[in-house]
Amino acid sequence: MSIRAEGLLRIPALVATSSGHLSCPFCRVRSVLLDASRRSAAMGRKFIQDRHGVTALEFAIVGPAFLLLILGILELGVEMTTQMLLDHSLDVAARQVQIGNITNSADFVTSVCGNFSVLASRCSSSNLQVYATSGSSFSSLAAATMSNGKLSSTAYSTGTAGSDVLIEVMYNRPYLVGMLASVTGKTTNPLLSSIAFQSEPF
Repeated sequence: MSIRAEGLLRIPALVATSSGHLSCPFCRVRSVLLDASRRSAAMGRKFIQDRHGVTALEFAIVGPAFLLLILGILELGVEMTTQMLLDHSLDVAARQVQIGNITNSADFVTSVCGNFSVLASRCSSSNLQVYATSGSSFSSLAAATMSNGKLSSTAYSTGTAGSDVLIEVMYNRPYLVGMLASVTGKTTNPLLSSIAFQSEPF
């Protein structure tokens, strides 16, 4: 018995074996192909359902962004702390100006940096700029502006006893995290603090 297909070769469907049983070669081939297909599908499902290495893959995706977030929070905390230290240092130095103990810019910078707590070693006239102006009324005092890490003026004049005084200090704080410096394109972040007062009749 054989199968005849139009335009195809004659394919034997059933072949008698030596034991007298009938066999189907085509059926065996089909069975092998079906088994291979089932094994491939099973391997595909196993690959899709395999959870090994998922944690490492998720960390590789989320890890860099999470690390950048943590470093950003750390940098922000250091910056806020530095700003508070700068405000405090300016208050202390301004008091010395108010009572007449400090009369020049160099002594004022030394006083500010001396009260800069743990950051005192990083504070000097190279990264701390001072502007001071005085007058007979606060409305006549003009503040300096800040641009590209520099004050528009570094003049220093605290007037005489009873004068109204405005002092501004700008500190260029180096970035703690170098990665953020590369992102911003700057090596330092300027912080500004100012205070106005009336000198005592010293």
